[in-house]
Amino acid sequence: MGRFCAKCGAEREEYVRSLCKECFWKGALSTVPKEVKLTYCKDCRSRMQGKRWVKPRFNALEDEIAEAASEAISKLAALPEGIVISGHSVEVTGRDGEGLPRSIALRVRFTEAWTGSSAEAVVEVSISYSSCSMCGGAERGKYDAIVQVRGEGRALDDRDFKAVGGALESLESKSGRQEVTEVKEKEGGIDVKFVTLFAARAFAKILSEGHGAETVESAKLIGVDKVTGGRAYRTTISARMPALREGTIFEFGGRAYRTIGFRRGRALAEDAEDAEMRRAFTKRELEAGAKVISEIRSVRLDALTQSCGIFYESDGKRFLEIPVDMIPKDMVKGEEGLLMVVDGKERVFRTR
Repeated sequence: MGRFCAKCGAEREEYVRSLCKECFWKGALSTVPKEVKLTYCKDCRSRMQGKRWVKPRFNALEDEIAEAASEAISKLAALPEGIVISGHSVEVTGRDGEGLPRSIALRVRFTEAWTGSSAEAVVEVSISYSSCSMCGGAERGKYDAIVQVRGEGRALDDRDFKAVGGALESLESKSGRQEVTEVKEKEGGIDVKFVTLFAARAFAKILSEGHGAETVESAKLIGVDKVTGGRAYRTTISARMPALREGTIFEFGGRAYRTIGFRRGRALAEDAEDAEMRRAFTKRELEAGAKVISEIRSVRLDALTQSCGIFYESDGKRFLEIPVDMIPKDMVKGEEGLLMVVDGKERVFRTR
């Protein structure tokens, strides 16, 4: 013989907190809402939570909706202590003309912690779509900041354009939103308009840390903020792409270096004679003592004597004599190299 339910008097073999399962779960789930309404951005899939938009956490929209609905149910339902949502399943019951879910039947499983007893409830989820402040601003052409990308004493080239494109792709992949309202070539450079100052700063930081760009920020008063009533500013960030770029060979302190990249705004370079010797240069150091070696000629060691190496220059179709102390010690006949002037003297370096 089992016990009797304290509420309905029925005799059962399984009870939860002195009640039969039917009575317990009927009372426990009485506050679970029949319907939950959610609003998503049609472009970036951010969700309206209170008065702000939050980024999606899942790649699949259905998974995002199910998780958000489960969280909403937990907040709306006054569940007794010890009862938790232990799982859910999703059935899309309606889609719009673009194939986006408009209604979902969410089957939610609840579990009582002490006995392990569980029950299910079906909640209808209604989904509407709008534009978040970020995407809506991008569509209207609104911008709070502009980044002006220019070259240091030069016009931007294909490598700079590639760097800018990569930075924009990196920014969008991290935020998942449309941050840019306009990209325009101007005065030998690129102007990029951003909906928010935060996004503009993130973009400028990528150019600075990854490509050595020097950034300077300034703000201009443009009126009054309609929401806060305070002053509204528009910020301009100048990003100067350096004269040095990856692969550039330059002279510093009587030695030749080859730029191999940038890290946190510093130029990383390897010694042109010994690749194992590497160092980082600050912008101040480069401005004070670096000189780009623009004339670099390809040569081949044709013969070697005790005093000099005889190199053939294919472009000039001529032979050149270079002192042995100006060429790599273990260079062999037939090996190719680069001839350049360092510290006022012609020197040959290995091609790497």
